[in-house]
Amino acid sequence: MSIKIDSEYLKQLRFVSYVYLGAFLFLGLIGYLFFHHYCPDGASSCEVASSNNIIVFFLYSSLRSVLFTPALLIPWIAGKSFSFPVAILISYVSLILSCLVLYLPCRIVGKKFVAPWMRANFPALLELITTQDTKIIFITRWIPIFQFDLLSIFLGICNFRLKSVLYGTLLGESLGIFLFCLGTSTNSILVCYKNLFIFSLIGLAPFFIYEYFYLPKTTNKKTFLRLLKSFYKELVFELKVQHNVSPLQMNSIKNSTSNSTTILSERPTILLMYGFFSSRKSLVTLERQFYIKGYDVISFNMGGLFNTFFTKSANESAEFLNTKIKEYLKEHNLSKISIVAHSKGGLVSMWWLLKLGGYKYCDKIITLGTPFKGSFFSYIGLVTPPFGLIWKDIWQMKPGSLFLQELHSASVPKNLQIYNIHSDSDNVVPGDRGIFDRKEYKAQIHPVAMDGLTHYEYMYRKEVVTKVDKILKETPDCMEDESLISVEVPAKSSRKAKKLKKIKSKLKSKTKNKVVT
Repeated sequence: MSIKIDSEYLKQLRFVSYVYLGAFLFLGLIGYLFFHHYCPDGASSCEVASSNNIIVFFLYSSLRSVLFTPALLIPWIAGKSFSFPVAILISYVSLILSCLVLYLPCRIVGKKFVAPWMRANFPALLELITTQDTKIIFITRWIPIFQFDLLSIFLGICNFRLKSVLYGTLLGESLGIFLFCLGTSTNSILVCYKNLFIFSLIGLAPFFIYEYFYLPKTTNKKTFLRLLKSFYKELVFELKVQHNVSPLQMNSIKNSTSNSTTILSERPTILLMYGFFSSRKSLVTLERQFYIKGYDVISFNMGGLFNTFFTKSANESAEFLNTKIKEYLKEHNLSKISIVAHSKGGLVSMWWLLKLGGYKYCDKIITLGTPFKGSFFSYIGLVTPPFGLIWKDIWQMKPGSLFLQELHSASVPKNLQIYNIHSDSDNVVPGDRGIFDRKEYKAQIHPVAMDGLTHYEYMYRKEVVTKVDKILKETPDCMEDESLISVEVPAKSSRKAKKLKKIKSKLKSKTKNKVVT
């Protein structure tokens, strides 16, 4: 039985494969040439001979992380070529520089996109990173597993603080640097790796004993192991419980009858749709706020990675949505719903409305930062292994994709009203890229600017809920544009939040003392 592969997906596979292969060959060739320049007869022959070679060696060691060269090869070569103190100094400096080469550009991506995603989907993971970052880096650097410095990419993408990266890297790599600078007398790099692995495991034992037995007895603060356990529970909950395709908060309003049908509620019903690589958990804040505003709120698990994180192709997801909505409407005796959709969820919802006849069951959709004109951020996803080879929706969200062309060519039914909330500060879908721009249907498409909002702030800002509520109730000022001040929401136990509390308490005490005097 032959398997048919979508032609657009084949284009994606070719594009991504060529990019990966080209980068691998180019960087691998440079690393190979440099390695054989210093080690012509293998690892046992590594040596820096002349003063000119020292400069080239230092440049090579600084760029080592992108040249497919193991981290501990640098102290090995330095130990064979210089005195022990000089070798240690060169190893530390080159280690930090090569770490920053990968960490700093990845930190830009992590701060703008990944940290807000974690705040919406995995708050326990964000708390673990913000409070235990130095310990995490120390442990992962201490054990010699990530020898090609993939860890620096991870630290940048997950928005680890620069100070913690420097401290954790220096402490965690110190054992390996000392052993490799001293171990050159054995003339066997494999023996050094073996010794490092044994000593690193022995050295971690006191740390975990302190964290598990002593620290919990002396403090009520959340320790590294406690936070790690809470993140594990959160992850298991997402992967197990969130598999259920279930509407939230409906049971308090609609009571099941013996015929498995429910009593019709007088409250209007809205369907919430989340975006790319998010789960239903990201909708919790919106669900609560809309419920307080007087709406019955439903949402479906759209599947994807681990059947939890939304990575299915948009048209495939629209087919799934079509089945689930019809089942839900029939079960709850409903004829119409409204849709509020974030990011990719807006593309899926629009495909269902315009291509699959969903307009019969919905006459109003409000999109929040939906990439109707594509997102340039999708190219970052395409060149990030292995996402570009697996997830079809990344290709569909790039500017000018066939999916977007077909979506824009569809006719808009007369009963359907489309509201596009967009923001100039949206770092994924900026400005008019979030507008479904069809001039022939201008009377039915309503752009609403809420400048100042970043891409993930749509998911928790009260101003967004207020604006959507006005649109659904068609209040006179519902179409007015707004400029909002972007608000950074810190983790509950972050160090910045603690410092702010201390400063506020000191100011209050000072003012009280002044009043008393």
